[in-house]
Amino acid sequence: MCGVVGLLNCQNEEANRFLVTKMVDSLQHRGPDASCVWSDDTITLGHARLSMLDLSDDANQPMISDCGRYALVFNGEIYNYLELKKKLRKSHKTHSDTEVLLYFIIEFGFHGIAELNGMFAGGFWDKKEKKLTLFRDRYGIKPLYILTYDDGISFSSEQKSFYAIPQFLPRLDHEALSEYLVFQNILSDKTLFKNVELLKPGTYSVFSHSNGYIERQDNTFWEHRLPETYAPLSKHGYRTIQDKFLFLLEQAVGRTLRSDVELGAFLSGGLDSSAVSYFSSKRQAHLKTFTVGFDTSSASGLELLFDERDKAEEMSAYLGTEHYETVLKAGDMERSIDQVVYHLEEPRVGQCYPNFYAAKLASKFVKGVLSGVGGDEILGGYPWRYHIVDKSIDFLSFTKAYFKKWQRLLNQDEISQICNLSSSFRPHQDHCFETFVSMFPRGIEHVSSNSSLDLSILFETNTFLRGLLIVEDKISMAHGLESRVPFLDNDLYDFCIALPPQIKTNLAARPFLDENDHGPKLSLFEQRNGQGKLLMREALRSIVPETVCDRRKQGFSSPDGSWFRGESLQFVGDVLGSPNARIYQLLERNTVQELFNQHISGKVNRRLLIWGLIYLERWFERFRPSI
Repeated sequence: MCGVVGLLNCQNEEANRFLVTKMVDSLQHRGPDASCVWSDDTITLGHARLSMLDLSDDANQPMISDCGRYALVFNGEIYNYLELKKKLRKSHKTHSDTEVLLYFIIEFGFHGIAELNGMFAGGFWDKKEKKLTLFRDRYGIKPLYILTYDDGISFSSEQKSFYAIPQFLPRLDHEALSEYLVFQNILSDKTLFKNVELLKPGTYSVFSHSNGYIERQDNTFWEHRLPETYAPLSKHGYRTIQDKFLFLLEQAVGRTLRSDVELGAFLSGGLDSSAVSYFSSKRQAHLKTFTVGFDTSSASGLELLFDERDKAEEMSAYLGTEHYETVLKAGDMERSIDQVVYHLEEPRVGQCYPNFYAAKLASKFVKGVLSGVGGDEILGGYPWRYHIVDKSIDFLSFTKAYFKKWQRLLNQDEISQICNLSSSFRPHQDHCFETFVSMFPRGIEHVSSNSSLDLSILFETNTFLRGLLIVEDKISMAHGLESRVPFLDNDLYDFCIALPPQIKTNLAARPFLDENDHGPKLSLFEQRNGQGKLLMREALRSIVPETVCDRRKQGFSSPDGSWFRGESLQFVGDVLGSPNARIYQLLERNTVQELFNQHISGKVNRRLLIWGLIYLERWFERFRPSI
């Protein structure tokens, strides 16, 4: 894993090398082992390397073909590179997946990129055709940002690199901001910066450079599709499905463990991380595992359960891993917020500073970790979020009802009220809903009980999961740590997505739980949470303790709801109450204070919104876009 950058324009080659060098310098945290810049006429490519496979200098990037016509920079890992290597006629100088990828594209073109099993994003230059192709993996595990301006384009693993480009004028994208304030995520390919986009997962874009102009052609090599039919189920067939699931998961973990450096695993004690750690420990002796716990002495309600250290320690003892843990207390958010904002850049789902501390802990012992991210999205792990219908309804009615359940920070009425009337921030009433609907396949007319769950899972893989993956990448790479996600192995993913809905979750469990709910809702929460990932729970009973299989779903969350009313109250009040806070150039101060007071009084849990507003304020201070 590493950081990649590039610049395509008609300007002076020497000047471009200087700019790309500055871009690479901004990504040294992603690749502390080596860095290099290469240029040829109108193209300049840069790379900061974190060495994981073939640690020799021969595997450094940019990598140039023997004929000199092609150049490649990419970030990520191709887990099936050994299998792909057998298909190539070329003899190889290195043992890296980079060389395999370079010659695989040369020999098979981008039509064959769907065969890649792994996480990747990068750029491929064809000198003869004067074409730059940017590409990104199926699910968006690795990010790739594109800056477009009048006479060129630039790309990078992180947006902060664009500050080296003179043509980059950081301006706030109001539509992207409105998406965040509704969804706590940006669903489209927009970013908070105008003219900066996130290349869509499962696509490659070709930029042709001739006669002083750059033309672009976008192509899709993979997209999430709804199953057309389901195989009939029997008791014997269900056992076979469980066995196939375990086989594919073990195979996926085996692939993601391919490395020339030591890898560890995050371990919370929940289903996903326990399964990954189990299969990792079978292949790697003395596996190092890592968990983050929370001081819950001042917490209440649901947040009393957020500390999972005892569960992780129990699983570590069962597996015999070398286990490390750290405990977060009130105040750790304040101490890390500026670093988190710098590395994560635009905000995404959840309070991600616990992930920052988890990656910091792991980076002290290993160079890479395996994570359980993706298990919930492919196996129906969020039963309280699914809109299950009793009878067939029209698609518009389904999307309207489901849209209401995904307004995580502000609903449509609140976002209208919170706008500062003297600002230019006027969220288009239909933008968020239109963006929401665009995440579903076209041509759907009716939604049934079965298809509603498939649509919900599809929506989450296209949106929520993508946000989680951006957090996973950037927060881990802030510490020069590579995070690998075996649940998003191609074979495992394809198998799980095609399974009948009743194998994944109990379709009879239809109640909805507000993401902010706490306190008296605890017993109901536990009742609802027992209904997700049915296949995985039953399949794992043969290999892990029963207590793990019966354990309720627990997200990786800190007790901020309580801390924001207690130990962190002064910090939150100082940020949101500052007379110089930049968010109030866009948002109405009195409305924000009213929403904050609702949380302080315990009337409404606004922890997600408070975190989002604090983050946005720090983001404005750090990146200083024009508003």
